Amino acid sequence: MLASPFIGGGLDTLRNPSARAAVAAPIVDRLVEAATPAARKLATKIEGVTEDLGSVPVEVPTAVHDVAAGHPLPFETEAYVKANAAVQLGAGLLLAAGKAPRLASVALAATLVPTTIAGHRFWELEGEERTAQQIHFTKNLAMLGGLLLAALDTEGRPDLRHRVTASGSDAGQHLVERASELSKAAGAKAQGLVDAVERG
Repeated sequence: MLASPFIGGGLDTLRNPSARAAVAAPIVDRLVEAATPAARKLATKIEGVTEDLGSVPVEVPTAVHDVAAGHPLPFETEAYVKANAAVQLGAGLLLAAGKAPRLASVALAATLVPTTIAGHRFWELEGEERTAQQIHFTKNLAMLGGLLLAALDTEGRPDLRHRVTASGSDAGQHLVERASELSKAAGAKAQGLVDAVERG
């Protein structure tokens, strides 16, 4: 049941991506604008590394040269919307079939956050439209909670942390601790991104 909105929504978006791309465009444009300085630095470093290799033939794509030269990032909102829809459809089918449900739930949660922020910006609206979008926003938050529960569900089997600590493996324990640190850092960055988008 949790997978059905993603399967239906993914199919609908793949059939008609332009409508969703128009809604997502303002948020995607802000994200691209925020990512442009870092992308230019990275493109410049990639070019520098290939020049340092000297006689080793390394072809750097034209897009990297263009970004390093200050051109806009080659990013189309519709391509992002299609990719997001494809992940929702694929992960939704996996979750519905009970195949890799934890991984599928994480993938769906990852697609739901930008979809919710781009598609249900109730804080920019007024009146009945604001109320309707606020309902959709909170519905998506509820689905996100369900996906997180599904991602954490071990179906009665111990999760990786408990298996590693039960085996007494120091390397495994270090891996679990590092994964936890990375997860917290990713959550903090995601929250910063949401705050930046809300501030405009």
